[in-house]
Amino acid sequence: MLFNKLILSIVISSLSLLVFLNLGCQVVKNSEADSSALLEADPIVPEEIEVYFHPYETTFKPIAELINDTQYTRIDIAMYSMEVNNSLIIEALEAQRPRIDAGELQVRVIFQGYGNPCKKCLPLESLGVDVRQIDSKDVHHKFGIFYNQENGSVMTGSGNWSNSSNQFYDENMFRIRNHPGLASAYITEFQKLWAFHEPQRQLTAQEQELNRDDDPNNDVWDSWGKDLNIESWPTDPSRAVEEGIIASFNSNNFKFSDTSAQTIVPKKFVLTNNLVKLIDTATTTLDIATPRISLRPVFDALVRAAGRGVKIRIMSTEAEYEHPNSRDASLRGQLFSCDLNQVLDSEGNVKAGALKKHFGRCCSQTRNTVEEDLYAEKCSTSQNHLKFLVEGEFPGAENIAIRLKLFTWFPNGQSISKQMHAKFTIADNRFLMAGSFNYSYNSEYGLFENVITVDGTRYPNTLTSTKEKFERMYERNRDEFAVFQQALEEAHRDKTKIDCPEIMFSLTYDEIEHFLATRQRHNQYRSLKMACNE
Repeated sequence: MLFNKLILSIVISSLSLLVFLNLGCQVVKNSEADSSALLEADPIVPEEIEVYFHPYETTFKPIAELINDTQYTRIDIAMYSMEVNNSLIIEALEAQRPRIDAGELQVRVIFQGYGNPCKKCLPLESLGVDVRQIDSKDVHHKFGIFYNQENGSVMTGSGNWSNSSNQFYDENMFRIRNHPGLASAYITEFQKLWAFHEPQRQLTAQEQELNRDDDPNNDVWDSWGKDLNIESWPTDPSRAVEEGIIASFNSNNFKFSDTSAQTIVPKKFVLTNNLVKLIDTATTTLDIATPRISLRPVFDALVRAAGRGVKIRIMSTEAEYEHPNSRDASLRGQLFSCDLNQVLDSEGNVKAGALKKHFGRCCSQTRNTVEEDLYAEKCSTSQNHLKFLVEGEFPGAENIAIRLKLFTWFPNGQSISKQMHAKFTIADNRFLMAGSFNYSYNSEYGLFENVITVDGTRYPNTLTSTKEKFERMYERNRDEFAVFQQALEEAHRDKTKIDCPEIMFSLTYDEIEHFLATRQRHNQYRSLKMACNE
């Protein structure tokens, strides 16, 4: 019976890909179902993309609505972190258990779920969900696909399906309903990863029987998805003009075998290059929300954009803050791999202004040349390029404004309890690129990631909603902070304590430094609570 269910799922999946993919792909040979009627069906007009932002709006409810929508016969979820107890998502899966048991609904999850055995996998499996893990790279995806033979919807974005993400982090999430083309891209990505690794958990007796080496039908299951010769979706952001919305995946950086994902050489930098292209096309404005900017090509693209007059606003998180002394030391450390003739005088002293003017050329291993590969790993590993954007002297530097979400009041790079975790870029108030992708080398080559690119002229409400949320983050409690800062100054003068607000602020580097200096003057303790009333 279980074997029949597996074969049935393969046939259904093959039909789905025939409907969704119009890319001249090779589909699994074992499916002989006639899909001509489906291919000739009238196209489904996608609905408006719904935008949700944690912590202001929960995504548990819209996800549960998709799970409970009985039009869907397949649900595929790829997730870094997921609540597996006491959530609306689990309640929805429990409600669908009769359909799962009857074979009317198949649910598969690729789960990062650290640990082997995966303790978080067990509650999902108890609901009839088929769960797999990938051990060679972290699955950083946060998407779900809900589909049948004719239609599909996608939930994707920066947020994990976890309580901490919903309640505390700044996240951007998108529900795209009735978009078979977009669903096809995510189905292909999911299937690529699903076929890449076998389950990490202990197989049941029935499953061991189905997976025995002498089973002639085993090849059907193992080959499903592995022989798809697919570039899963157009990866050039400019295609968003034609499609309205596209998806890109960094799995196209790798060549998959049965046991590993080998990096394709020369490296493609799929998501990095998409972002660089978007930045390079900007002519007026760039609004960026990201936990970090460590990719050197992205840094260079931002410097180019500022130089041509583009107004750039960046919203990041307090973990990216560094004290001026630390930033200065970092800049000096970069000089040791620059062209020393440009930064040192004849006596070996740093030339006036060279510290800040030449930092952007400092990731070459060669001490006597500025010629370098900006895409080299060493240029983007363990880098905080925000500090260079703050301290650097380059044409257009005045066009860059950076604010950080301050939530612990003693930034030390350790706490992520309420971090700014959103990941999106808006170019010229028209194009939006968003997803799970951190702007880092590890995100490009150490994790599996995805982004969507949206044309705001096709989905104006999506762009407007995202823009409004950026403004909300960028202006977060700034008026309240000015009042609090003044009260702290007065308390220092009067040697008293004050009522401290338990809120978060979006501040510039200078504002954070002024605040920390005021707090240090008011008391010699590391904790701001010493200046606050109980």
